[in-house]
Amino acid sequence: MASSITLTRAFVVIDALDRTGKIFQAVTARTNLFAGRMLSIGARMTSLMTAPAYAIKRLTDDFVRFEDKMLEVKAVTGSTMAEFKRMSKVAREFGKSVTFSTQEVAEAMAELGRAGFNTSQIEHSMQGVLDLARSAQLTLKEASEFMGSTLQTFRIDREDSAQVSRMVDVMTATANRSAVTVRDMVETMKMSGTIANAVGVSFEKYSQMIGALGNMGQRGSIAGTSIRRLLTQLATQRVEKEFAKYGVHYYDQYGHIPDPGKAIAEYTQALQKAGLGASEITGKLRSQFGLFGLAGIVAISKSYENGEFRFKELEAGIKNCAGLAHQMAREMDSRLGGAMRLMIASIQECSIAIGGVLAPAFTQTTGQVKNLFVWLSKWSSENADLVRGVVGLGTIFLAAGVSLTVLGTALYPITGLLGTVGGAFTGLVTTLSTVVPLLQIYLGQAATA
Repeated sequence: MASSITLTRAFVVIDALDRTGKIFQAVTARTNLFAGRMLSIGARMTSLMTAPAYAIKRLTDDFVRFEDKMLEVKAVTGSTMAEFKRMSKVAREFGKSVTFSTQEVAEAMAELGRAGFNTSQIEHSMQGVLDLARSAQLTLKEASEFMGSTLQTFRIDREDSAQVSRMVDVMTATANRSAVTVRDMVETMKMSGTIANAVGVSFEKYSQMIGALGNMGQRGSIAGTSIRRLLTQLATQRVEKEFAKYGVHYYDQYGHIPDPGKAIAEYTQALQKAGLGASEITGKLRSQFGLFGLAGIVAISKSYENGEFRFKELEAGIKNCAGLAHQMAREMDSRLGGAMRLMIASIQECSIAIGGVLAPAFTQTTGQVKNLFVWLSKWSSENADLVRGVVGLGTIFLAAGVSLTVLGTALYPITGLLGTVGGAFTGLVTTLSTVVPLLQIYLGQAATA
C-alpha cells in the first residue's frame, strides 16, 4: 500500500515537471519573437535617420573624388575650363579601356602636371605611363613620377607620343633583358642621367650601360655613381689626351660622347696591347678616374670584348623594342586578373557617370540647402528654446532606435538560457518517466514474493 502511494506521488511530480518544462519552452519562443521584433523596429528607426544621407553620399562619392582630382590637374597646369573638360573626358576614356581606374588615371595626370607637363603633354604621355605601369608592375603614381623625371632629364619631346613610347619601350626592354628593374634605372638616373644627356649619350646607350652594370652586380645609385664618374672624367682634356696617346678617340663630330662604355673598353684593350698587366691597367684607370666609382668603371670596360658589347640579348632587346611595353601590358591583362581589374574599373566609371548626371541637380540642391541652413542658423539663434526641444526629440528618437536594437540583441542570450533550462526539465521528465515504471514493476514483484 505504501509503495502504491509513493508511485502515485512520483507520477504527480513528473507531470508537474513536464508542465514546467513546457512553460519554459513557451516563454523562450515568445521572448525570441519579441527580441526579433525589437531588432527590426530599432533598425528601421535608426535607418530613417541615416539612410538618406548614406545613399546620397554613395551615389556621388566616386564622382566627387574624380572631379576634385581633375580640378587639381586644372590648378597645377593652369588650364582653362575647356581644357579641364577635355582632360576629364580623356581620363574617363582611359578608365573605360584600361585596367586602371578612372580615379588612378586622374591621379597620374595630376602627378605629371606637378612635374611641369601642360594638358597637351599629359594627354600625349598618358598611354606611355599606363604601359610602363603595367609592364613594370608599378603603380600609376610611380610610373608618372618616373616618366616625368626621365622625359625631363633626356629632354624628350613630351608632345611626341612616338618618342615617349620609345623611351618606355627602352626602359621595359632593359628591365626584361638584364638584372635591373625600372626602379633601379630611375635610381641610377638620379645620380648620372643629367650628365649623360649633357655629354650626348643617347637614352638607348645609357640604358645599355645601366643593364650591363646590373648584370655585373652594380645597380641603383651605386651604378649611377660609377657612370657619373666615368662621364665627368671623359669630358676633361686630361683624360681625352691620355686616351688619344693610345689611339682612342671618343668624341663625334658634334662634340658628343656617343658610347662611353666602348671608349673605356678600347682604352683598356690598348693598355693590354701595350704590355701592361692587370694591376698596372687598374692603376692607370685609378690615376685617370680616381678611386671613387672605380669598380663600376672596370665593370663597364669588361662589358666589351674585342670591341663588341658582350650582352648581346640586352643590346638586341633595346634595338628591337618598338611596341614592347604596350604588348606586355596587353598580355599581362589578357587573363582572369586583367578581366577582374577591368571589371572593377568599369564599375567605378559607371559610378562616376551616374554621379556626373546627378551632379548638376545635387549642386543646385546643395546650394538651396546651404541657404536653408544659413536661414536656419539665424532662426535657431532667435528661437533657442524651441531648437533645444526639437533636437531633443530627434535625439530621443535615434537613441530609442539604438536602444531597442541593443536590448533586442541582449535578449538573445537570455532566451538561450531559458531554452537550456526548459531542455533540462524535459530531459528530467523523460528520465523519470522511464525509471518510475521500472520501479513500479520491481515493487510489484517484491510484494508478490
